[in-house]
Amino acid sequence: MLPWLAFYYEDAGRGEEFQQRLNEYLAVHGSEFDSLLAQGIIAGLQNDSHAALTLFHKAWLQSPFVEDPYLPALYQLSEVCEWFFKRTGDQSYRDACLRYAKLQQQQSPFASWPFAMEAKYTTNPEKRMTALGAALYLDRNSARIAHFSRAEKQRATEQFDANKFFAPRQSDAQAQSPPKQI
Repeated sequence: MLPWLAFYYEDAGRGEEFQQRLNEYLAVHGSEFDSLLAQGIIAGLQNDSHAALTLFHKAWLQSPFVEDPYLPALYQLSEVCEWFFKRTGDQSYRDACLRYAKLQQQQSPFASWPFAMEAKYTTNPEKRMTALGAALYLDRNSARIAHFSRAEKQRATEQFDANKFFAPRQSDAQAQSPPKQI
């Protein structure tokens, strides 16, 4: 909740009030994921992308071991970087958004949003099609992939199906087969 209050207070013209409340919070709780993310948001809103990205990285290092199932730390980081990229056009925010999304892909390959973010923001056409195929497989109605043309979606789906993206590798399938009886 704390990071999103930073946006609210700033948009309401009450950024100094939020900074005072954040300082009070830090005095009691110290630096942790939410406060570091909020500080990064403040830095970003003050057009200091270097400080914002440094604080986002520190927030990632302090991310909770037990994730909020509704709003994982990597989603929050990716989304904040996406917002700042849209707001500023600063490529470093896009790059950070992609890094956090790719980390989430490794952590939870069944989540659609990281693939949708990669499809939307990568500059590599091959990676875009691979990520789009995975995003379509996991969530055809994702808002982040709605802008892709029908032809792009068809091509990505065909590529995804041909590559058997989520199929177990042969070595994995062999390892899972029951032992032969003697």
